[in-house]
Amino acid sequence: MKINRKLLFFPAVAVGVIILIIAINSKPQLPVKPAGDRARLVDTVPLELRAMAPLAIGFGKVTPKVEWKAIAEVTGKVVFRHPRLEKGQVLVAGTEILRIDPLDYELKLTQAQADLKSSQTSLAKLSQQEQNLNQTLAIEKNQLEIANKELDRKQNLRKKGLTSQSDVDQQQQSALTQKKLVQEIQNQLALLPDEKRVAEAMVKVNLAKVQEALRSLEKTIVTLPEDLRIAEVNIEQDQVVNMQQEMVVAHGIDVMEVDAQLSIHDMQTLASSLSAFTRDENGLPKPDMSQVSARIYLQSGSLKADWPAEVARISETVDEAQATAGVILEIEQSYKSTQPTNCTAISEWDVCQCRSRRAS
Repeated sequence: MKINRKLLFFPAVAVGVIILIIAINSKPQLPVKPAGDRARLVDTVPLELRAMAPLAIGFGKVTPKVEWKAIAEVTGKVVFRHPRLEKGQVLVAGTEILRIDPLDYELKLTQAQADLKSSQTSLAKLSQQEQNLNQTLAIEKNQLEIANKELDRKQNLRKKGLTSQSDVDQQQQSALTQKKLVQEIQNQLALLPDEKRVAEAMVKVNLAKVQEALRSLEKTIVTLPEDLRIAEVNIEQDQVVNMQQEMVVAHGIDVMEVDAQLSIHDMQTLASSLSAFTRDENGLPKPDMSQVSARIYLQSGSLKADWPAEVARISETVDEAQATAGVILEIEQSYKSTQPTNCTAISEWDVCQCRSRRAS
């Protein structure tokens, strides 16, 4: 007897369903752990409003406070250039770094001194002439007085008929001549003050020329006013310099400055923490920066350094691009100490922290 294969499909499906139901019912239930109490004992502290010193962080670039430039005030060829006048070198105060050929200015000084000597001689001659004229005037006045007395005596004799009229006329002529001589001397003395003022003015003019020549001669030698680090050299040996030419640029090494840029909000917070405002010599208000402390931080790779700083002043304007206000910080250092701070080596942007010493 043949069985139809199509009829075997339904029993096979029924067997599969039965096996699936048995497998589901025989599956063990997952263990369930009851939730425990997760509450913990803690200590609570009530919040209290306390005053704290505000802290503001800004960024700025370290620059030297003193920048000295050697500007040529005379022209000529450079006849001396210090061998250590190179970028990066530190030279002490009073070091002669450049010398310009002084020959032309020495000639001008000699000529000015000669003119001064000539004008002084002329003034001395006028003074001596005035002295001589005063003495001569005194003598001539005595002679005039004698001539007038002699004239009076002869006129009396003429009245008595003891002398002739010609003797009287001759004596009168002599008295008039003496009077004219006295008058000429007095006229010369009257003109001498004006001549002396002109001579004195010439002495002052020539003296000014001598002083100007001396200044020009002194300007041929360029020396450092203080201990400086050379930053730029634009002159060489035997080069001719012109007026107002920038020859050397040097930086001070004692005090560095940082223009730290702070946000306007941080600046307002710092300003509100300042309690005292003083006034300068012009009567303008000035904040008491002694209440603010500052510190400079530098980090570059493994290098980490910091320096104490002093808040010197506030910048004049607000930066329009960054909307920040500048605080000028000063860092004092000494290259003559055993461990200099060497803050001049910083050229990157550094972190600057400003903190009020009092609670706001």
